[in-house]
Amino acid sequence: MFFTRCQCWILLCLLLLGSNLYADTVSACYSYGCRKTAPINLNEQDPQQLKKYLKSVENHESERAALKKAVWYLYQVAGQQSPIYQDKRGNYKDRTAEGKMDCVDHSETDTAFLKYLNQIGLIEHHTILKPYYRLRRIVDLHYTSRIVEKETGKQWVIDSWFYDFGAEPVVLTAEEWKNGWYPEDW
Repeated sequence: MFFTRCQCWILLCLLLLGSNLYADTVSACYSYGCRKTAPINLNEQDPQQLKKYLKSVENHESERAALKKAVWYLYQVAGQQSPIYQDKRGNYKDRTAEGKMDCVDHSETDTAFLKYLNQIGLIEHHTILKPYYRLRRIVDLHYTSRIVEKETGKQWVIDSWFYDFGAEPVVLTAEEWKNGWYPEDW
């Protein structure tokens, strides 16, 4: 059976119209210092799930709680499409893992996730800033993602580096983080 050129174009158009062509992509970096990057392809259900986390936001406080969940969700998606699911907390428990992530990888990936959430219109009460660092001692350089409340100017961090892959990131004031915060079980 042979198709004419016109029939082929019509068939192609019908196929394209009938298919779900959703193609949002966000990047996750890994391998210490963002030496490797993985494109994370989001399907059309992912933004809907993210909207569920952020739909009941009433103020900056509830938005931060929702952002914590949304960043966690994006990591779950990323872990299905890249080796970052192998990441362990800190820098040394996953040295040989392909998907190892240091704080630079986490801060850049967290920031990319936050920028994506902002791009699709889900962040209302905060502005995303460049990653932030602290240097309390020569061997204690640490980076994190950072947001600022639009209303008050108060800065916060969202940091996924402190726990193994699959855990929610921590959210705390930039001041508390800058003063050397670590989890109690560190």
